[in-house]
Amino acid sequence: MKKGQLPSKICPVCGRPFEWRKRWARDWERVVYCSERCRREARRQRTRSALSDEVLLNHEQQSSRGRGSVVVPYRVQPQR
Repeated sequence: MKKGQLPSKICPVCGRPFEWRKRWARDWERVVYCSERCRREARRQRTRSALSDEVLLNHEQQSSRGRGSVVVPYRVQPQR
């Protein structure tokens, strides 16, 4: 297969196109990210998102109790 004919995808983290590689031949359907760095960054973004969702939920609960409440964020374990 010539280089111009290789299948390609767009990385959801960095937005750059990346092409099929021989080492991905078996798993091309499951390949989502262009690099290990983007895979790690996506995981960080999911963790941050879960943490911010938890803080917002906590804030809504605190605000329903009345003024003067303090919201203290805590670390949320990522879902697997």
